[in-house]
Amino acid sequence: MEFDILLRRLKIVQDTTLHLPIEKELFVARLAAVTEQGYSSPLFSAVHALRSSGKEFTGDVGPDYFTIRRKASFSNPGLSAVTIRGTLLPADTGCAVELELDGFHLLYRMAYSLLALLYLFMLIYAVTSQPMLLAALLLHIAIIGVMPYISMRRSVSKMKHNIERELFFLTKTTA
Repeated sequence: MEFDILLRRLKIVQDTTLHLPIEKELFVARLAAVTEQGYSSPLFSAVHALRSSGKEFTGDVGPDYFTIRRKASFSNPGLSAVTIRGTLLPADTGCAVELELDGFHLLYRMAYSLLALLYLFMLIYAVTSQPMLLAALLLHIAIIGVMPYISMRRSVSKMKHNIERELFFLTKTTA
């Protein structure tokens, strides 16, 4: 649980609520029409980039929930890494959608775990045998650790803006 709080404070995972002027069932039908049923994991983005179904999202859409992500595109590759989990709630005028945007997926988790192990061994080696290597190693850790974080945070922020627009656009289109 503390890790989730940390990710939210770092703004790699963000929550938002949208109030849409459309009935829940109609919204689910329209979202399902633009979503290709399949894996919502970024691990399979290369496979989905090769398939062209004309649908904007890939994932799972249910009657009360959805887990989607944007299909990989060459113009905006970072946005396909953000997984969007939504819960649909009835509201007085339409429906409310509680969204969770998660930019810290399995690939980043594995990469940061391996880097942490690698840097731990390198730090032990630098401290015990070559102290001059320590400054260069700390600089390298700072650069390699911060660059993916900036990318994840920027992707989540962009996706939050885009998904709000696109879900609202779904309320205005006629299917």
